Amino acid sequence: MRYARVSGAALLLLLVAAVGNLGIGASAIPLSEVLRALMAFDPDSLDHYVVLSQRLPRALIAIYVGAVLAAGGAVMQGVTGNPLASPSTLGVSAGAMLGMLLSVVVFEASLPMQGFGALAGGFAGFALTLAVARLTGLGPDPRGLPLILSGALTGILLAWLAGRCCLPILNAGPST
Repeated sequence: MRYARVSGAALLLLLVAAVGNLGIGASAIPLSEVLRALMAFDPDSLDHYVVLSQRLPRALIAIYVGAVLAAGGAVMQGVTGNPLASPSTLGVSAGAMLGMLLSVVVFEASLPMQGFGALAGGFAGFALTLAVARLTGLGPDPRGLPLILSGALTGILLAWLAGRCCLPILNAGPST
């Protein structure tokens, strides 16, 4: 019962924040006008058009992306059995950064291929974190502090490598 009340309150808070956010932008739209745009759309009103065609899709995408990131974080914490597990503490973010940079610098990859480079780099960063954690000698299933410390070490190493990857580009200056 408590779970249902907390979930309901969280959803209500999300709804209120999303509707309130629809009025915030380059031009402020009053809350009454936002509600009117959602309930009774007037095709001749510029504010209604802005709310429904620009701000509402952005708000829905933000809610969706937030939910996907939360689910991904919960899965990562569940799989590793560690409440501190996140992409930044397990070397995934730094690996993705390095993978994307290498795909650009080495292979001159197009934008879609850069995404695949980032995905491969993220997997490689996590695999390196697991390998470093297993090298600590704490068994084949490292969890807890060894995993987080290995992830931090891997993240630092991969971020340094990404910086070294960018230095030749930055030192070359603009091409004319």
